[in-house]
Amino acid sequence: MKLLLCLFAIIFALAPVSAGADEATDAGLSVPANVRVLWRQWRVDLIWDEPSRWSTTPALVFEVERAANATGPFKKCHNGYLPYCGHSDFLGEGGQAFHYRVRMVEFEKMSEPVVRKVSAWTPTVFAISQPLDEDKLLIEMQEAGFRYFYDAAHPVSGLPRSQSHDWARDWAATSAIGMGIFNIVLGVERGFVSRDDAARRVLRITDFLLHKAERYHGAYSHLINARSGKTIPFMPKDDGADLLETAYLIQGLLFAREYFDGSGDVEARIRQHANEIWHGVDWTWFVRTSDFGDPVLSWHWSPKHEWAMGLNCHGFGETQILYLLALSSPTHRVDDELYWKGWRNPLFGGKNVHYGVNLPLQRIFNVCLFPAHYTYMGIDPKAIGYDGLTYQEIFARWCTAQMCYMASRKDDFKGYGTALWGLTASANMSGYGYKAHAPGVEDDGTIAPTAALSSMPYVPNEAKACMMEMFTKHGKALWGPYGFFDAFNLTQDWVADRMYICIDVGPIGPMIENHLTGKCWEIFMKAPEVAETLRRIRTTEPKLR
Repeated sequence: MKLLLCLFAIIFALAPVSAGADEATDAGLSVPANVRVLWRQWRVDLIWDEPSRWSTTPALVFEVERAANATGPFKKCHNGYLPYCGHSDFLGEGGQAFHYRVRMVEFEKMSEPVVRKVSAWTPTVFAISQPLDEDKLLIEMQEAGFRYFYDAAHPVSGLPRSQSHDWARDWAATSAIGMGIFNIVLGVERGFVSRDDAARRVLRITDFLLHKAERYHGAYSHLINARSGKTIPFMPKDDGADLLETAYLIQGLLFAREYFDGSGDVEARIRQHANEIWHGVDWTWFVRTSDFGDPVLSWHWSPKHEWAMGLNCHGFGETQILYLLALSSPTHRVDDELYWKGWRNPLFGGKNVHYGVNLPLQRIFNVCLFPAHYTYMGIDPKAIGYDGLTYQEIFARWCTAQMCYMASRKDDFKGYGTALWGLTASANMSGYGYKAHAPGVEDDGTIAPTAALSSMPYVPNEAKACMMEMFTKHGKALWGPYGFFDAFNLTQDWVADRMYICIDVGPIGPMIENHLTGKCWEIFMKAPEVAETLRRIRTTEPKLR
C-alpha cells in the first residue's frame, strides 16, 4: 500500500488536478469551478476559481468535505465556513490520502450566518499529503504567497486584496500592488505560473493603474477601489496621495520593467506603463520643511485637506525607499540634500548596545522588523550602509537583539525563549486590530510569522528554525491556503484565524528568494536610475553628525 501511495505521489504531485464545472443548481448557486488540489507537505491544499458574484456578495462562503473513499462518508474538514476561495487541510504527516469536494454557501446576511442557499458539491478530487522537507517547504512558502497575489487577486483589475478577513472585497492597498508584482515574478521563476500568463496579469495591473486609478501629482492613495480605481479614504483626512505607498508600488513596477525584457507586445507595454507611472510621480511636490528647519518629504497630500495629516518622512524607518526613488526620478528628481537632511535627520542613528548587540540605527530599543523588509525586497541591503556597517549586517543585529529580548521574557510570554520569534506590525487581538509590536511596552506576546520569514536573508538559520517550529508544532492552528495566518499569541491562546494582510504576506516570498539566490536584488538593482543614486550616496556621504 505504501509503495502504491508513493507511485501516486510521483505521478500527481508535479501538477494540480482540476475538477468541477460552473453549472447552476436548483438552489440558485453555481458549483465552485476549476478546483485544483495540490499534494503538499503534511497537508493538502485546494484552490478554486472566484465566482462572479463573490466580490460583490459578502454573504457567499464555502465548505470543504473529505472522505477516505470516493463514495464517502464525507465530513467537513474545517470549522465554520471559509471566507475565501481556498483551503489547506493540515494533516500533520505525509502519506494521508483523502477525497475532497467543495460547495458554495450563501447566508441570509453575514451578521446572522443563517444558510439561505447551498450549491451542489463539486466532483471529488484526490490527494495524498507529502513528507516533510525543510528546503522544499521554503519553496512552498513562496508558492502560498504567490497564490494570495495571483489566485486571490481582484478579477477586474488584478490588484491584490488588502486583507482576507472581514474584508471589503474591492479594497486594494497600493504598497501591496508592488509587493504582489515581486511575488508574481517569483511565480514564473519557481514554475508556479507561465511567463506569458504572468506578463498578461502584470499588464492588466499596470493598465488599470495608468488609466483608471486616481492619482494626485502622480501619487496614488493608500487604498484603491480595485473595481473602479477610485480612492478609498484610509483616515478622515487621508483621502489623497500617500507617497510612501506609492514608493512601494514604484519599486514593484521597476522590478517588472527590468524583468519583463522581452520583445513581444505584452512585455513591451509593461515597460511602457511602468515608465509612464514612474515618470509621472512629482516627488518635488511633496518637499516640505521639517521641524529642524531642513527640507523633508511629506507622507500625504489631499485635495481637500492639503497637508493636514502632517507626517514627515524621517529615518531610520520604513521610508528609505521613498527617498531613494525621489533621488532617482528622471523627471521630478529632488535634490540630494533631502537625503542627508530629511532622511538622515539629526535624530538618525545612535550608539546603543542592547543585550550585548551594537545597534547603530537605534536611539531607543524598539526594533519592529518590517522596516528591514519592505524597501529591501528590491534594494540590496549590502549596497547601502551606516557607520561602517552595511544594512545587511545591521538588520542581522536587529534580529539577534530581538531574539535575545524575547528569550529574556520567556517567563512572561508563552513561546518566548524557544525557536519562535518575530515582533513586527501585524494583526492584534485587541483595540485597533493592527499594531506595531516591538520589544518593551509595545510587546504583548503577539508573534507574526512574517517577521522571521522575511528576515531569512539576515539570520537564515534562526528564521528557518522558527519556520519549522511554527509548521511542525503549531501548523494545524496557524496554516492556511496562503501560508501562515497573520499573527498569533500563545499566552492568550489566540490566532488571527483565516486572516491574511497583504503587506505581511508580501515580503515573505521575495525575501526567501533573496536568501536562496539573491534574484530579486539582482533584478531590481539593474534599474540604472537607482544604481546611479546608490553610487552618489556611497561617494558623497558627509561626516556623521
